[in-house]
Amino acid sequence: MSRKESRRFYVSVEGQCEELYFKHIEKLINNYGKNKYQAVIVTKQLQPVQFCKRFAGNADKRDLFLHIQDIEDYYDKSFLNSFYALISSLSEAKKVFGVSYELGYSNYSFELWLLLHVSFMSQTLSGRKDYLKYINKCFKKKYKRLDEFKNEKEFSLILENYVTLETVKKAIANAKRIVANNAEFQNAITFKRFKFYPMNPDLTVHMVIDKIFQVCGVK
Repeated sequence: MSRKESRRFYVSVEGQCEELYFKHIEKLINNYGKNKYQAVIVTKQLQPVQFCKRFAGNADKRDLFLHIQDIEDYYDKSFLNSFYALISSLSEAKKVFGVSYELGYSNYSFELWLLLHVSFMSQTLSGRKDYLKYINKCFKKKYKRLDEFKNEKEFSLILENYVTLETVKKAIANAKRIVANNAEFQNAITFKRFKFYPMNPDLTVHMVIDKIFQVCGVK
């Protein structure tokens, strides 16, 4: 039996949880059995330009570059400016290194994306700390701080118990519902061709995951 051809994805991330999540996605795809291509997902905690300096030389035209980022508060000028700087750095990376670089972001945080695997999150929260009670409810935990959720051992257990191909597809569907609701009730912000909605919840992480699934032939 011949080995499947692989497709490579370079994913720059903010933290360890995102790295663990994408390695888990790689495992799910490669164990699926019906995927057209195997996934090779290379992750590193770097910003886009630095990430490209390290990896673009090893990539070919079929490889995708993806970045995962939070925007903790659109209405805080410092967070907004750093988010715009990130989008600008993506444009710079595309221009300088000639790669296809896409952004998967969450407002407020990656916790939103994780929760969508088990629940539809339409609530507007006041900050990322407010995710704690939903994490405890959805993942049947009793964390007192978000840092406990981000512990490598704890986070890995949540991935094993709650993140399957089916729940990822559920999260994609839930995210699309959020964006559709935002389109109805909010005015979109566009910066350097990247469109998003200012009020939490909003995200584009699902578009990155969906792209990986499409390329690898996960239906």
